[in-house]
Amino acid sequence: MADYQVAVMNETEIPLADITVEAVSLNSWPTVSATGDTNRAGVVQFTALSGPHWFRPRVTRVSTTVGERVYTGAVKVQVISLGESMNVDYVMDTAGMGTHTTLASAMVDAIATNADKTIWLCKSVTESDIDIGGMDSGANITFASHSPHTVVITANANEDIFKQESNGGNGTGGLHFINLGFKIPTADRAIYNNNAGSEIKHLEFNQCNFDLSNLGYLARQDSNDSLGALTIEVRDCTGLLKGFYDVAGASATYAPDQLYVYGSTLTMTAFWDGGSENAGTNRTILNSSTLFVTNGITFSNGTTAQTFNNLYITFAAASALFTTAGASTQLEDLSFQSITIQFSNSSGTFCNLGAGSSNNNSGLFMDGIYGYMASGVGAGGTFITVDTDWTNLHVADIFGKDFTTQYSGPLSSGGFMGDTGVFLLLAGRAGGQLARGGTLASQRLQLRSTASGVAVGRIEFEDATFHVAFGSHYQLEVTNNAPGGYWRLGEGSGNLLDSSGNENTGSENGTITYGVTGSIADDSDTAITLDGSTEYV
Repeated sequence: MADYQVAVMNETEIPLADITVEAVSLNSWPTVSATGDTNRAGVVQFTALSGPHWFRPRVTRVSTTVGERVYTGAVKVQVISLGESMNVDYVMDTAGMGTHTTLASAMVDAIATNADKTIWLCKSVTESDIDIGGMDSGANITFASHSPHTVVITANANEDIFKQESNGGNGTGGLHFINLGFKIPTADRAIYNNNAGSEIKHLEFNQCNFDLSNLGYLARQDSNDSLGALTIEVRDCTGLLKGFYDVAGASATYAPDQLYVYGSTLTMTAFWDGGSENAGTNRTILNSSTLFVTNGITFSNGTTAQTFNNLYITFAAASALFTTAGASTQLEDLSFQSITIQFSNSSGTFCNLGAGSSNNNSGLFMDGIYGYMASGVGAGGTFITVDTDWTNLHVADIFGKDFTTQYSGPLSSGGFMGDTGVFLLLAGRAGGQLARGGTLASQRLQLRSTASGVAVGRIEFEDATFHVAFGSHYQLEVTNNAPGGYWRLGEGSGNLLDSSGNENTGSENGTITYGVTGSIADDSDTAITLDGSTEYV
């Protein structure tokens, strides 16, 4: 509940007494919540009103009188103290109860002020190609309603809703939409279309619903006109759209500068422009959203600062959700965290990030990625693929439930949280030595030469009194039991295999104690005790 104080005056700022003022609820338009008469100072007080309201004289001017007073010019209503929600500058109502009957006329008046303005829409409207050219470089125009499902802006066939045919809004200016619905019946049209050399800087949607039927975009540009300075923000929105934006032309400079999406549930054909390789932004952040996507993203050369975090995605294509060209270069700082993805095609994968041999692709972070196939789809191939020429990458906590191979690519670097971390280290690029171990003493260290894909060669242990030399039948028998380390006993007889490779057995010499605690702390495997002289195999 909130209190409002309203002043009424004529065009020369003289207060008008005994004017009946209606408080019209914007949330339940055109309900009149309360009325009051102005006092000798031209002021009336409203108390305990719920929600945003618009105030107007009860009698509209059809002659020279308002109530019983004769006046010249317009009656001005000024809200002196605000209520619990926003004040509005214009009210658009097609029935004539607001300040404007069309959105286009309200837009003309808002632009003419060269200032920030708010337009409240009381009812749905079908209008399109509303020109926003001429906006002051710092002007921000906000459009709002009480519900995105009952107040919808619908475009006419083959038209966009807003268009920019002339320069303007090229400083900090922008369009901001709150609690509105949008409908576009024609393919490849948009809510905002730039057809001028200088675009607005902000396009913001908050708690909006898009009924674009997989046909339209939030923004697009014609010909060689750019969206390159535009920031698109989508917060707590729902609905269907073809993509966030469309770029006509081959240059990535035409794409928006930045894209931010938070807390939204959206069904899209593609993230942008059919997934075009040349349409990526300079910075993308998708966070805390549910997305149903038909086509993935191809990152172009030079892509930087792309963040995808806390998402649930269903993906329909027979390809990678995130991919790059096979010899991509200069990619930097891609981050994927806390993502669950359902695949409806067995050929779908999370990512296939290629790289050129001399590429400088640097900075890739993946953590908490879980993928699975939809019911009845079948098994997938490799869940995550990263070219071995990527550098400075961290890949941890990934799992593709229905995939035959979890990961193919260079191994991870960086820190690991907790006491049970398992690490894989690759010294150098493909063909280097592989080390596997863990942060608990009970987790064994395994070393393997990967030059030929099998255990070959010799591995030296620093600060140890033994080494391992591969290549014999005895060695294979022992390594099949995956010991933490071993050395040859040089036995000639006993009930263990000797080193001849002929499966000869021998016997114990002396008293050998079995079942003693092994050398690896907290490990269940046991060892034997030898006195170092008379006890041997």
